Amino acid sequence: LYLDLYHSSGEFLSGYPATTAADGSFALGALPPGSYFLKADPDPANGQFFVPSFYNGAFQLSGATPIVITSSDATGINLDLLPGGTVSGRVVDKVTGAGLPDLDLDLFDTNGLRQPFTVQTDAAGNYLLGPVPAGAYLIRVDPTLAQGYARAYFPDTPFITQAKPANMPATWKN
Repeated sequence: LYLDLYHSSGEFLSGYPATTAADGSFALGALPPGSYFLKADPDPANGQFFVPSFYNGAFQLSGATPIVITSSDATGINLDLLPGGTVSGRVVDKVTGAGLPDLDLDLFDTNGLRQPFTVQTDAAGNYLLGPVPAGAYLIRVDPTLAQGYARAYFPDTPFITQAKPANMPATWKN
C-alpha cells in the first residue's frame, strides 16, 4: 500500500513516495532531521480494504502522532490498520437521470458529526466512498452553489434528521 509523508507544518512531501513490501515492511528515503507525520493510504481498487490512517491510528493530520527524526534512523514505526468497508453508487439528476460529475460526498456519524472521509463523483456521477471504519454513517451529497443542486442526505432528504444510516461492516462493499 502507499505511504504518504507530511512535514510537521502539514505540507505533503511528494518527494518521499513509498510503498510497503509484501511482508508489510517499508523504508523512506534519507530524511533531514525534523518532525514528520506518516499516513498509510490503502487502495480499495487493489483489494486493500483498510482505513487510511496516520501513525498511531489517527484519521486526520490534526490528531496524528509526529515521528521525530534526529541524526539516526527511526525504527519501530509500525502502522496498525483497521479493516474498512466501502459504499459505492451513483448521483443523478432527479429529472433527467443523467449522472452528475464533480459532486462532493461527505460522511457523518449518526450523531451528525462530520467524519474525515470524503469522495467526489466521477464524470458519470459514480463514487466509491471509503474504506471507513465499521459503523453506521449518514451520507450527504454536497454540491456547490455553482453546480445548481440542493444538498441532500441519503435517501434523498435535505435534512440530517430524516437521513437513513448506511451500516458498514468491517469488510463491506456495495
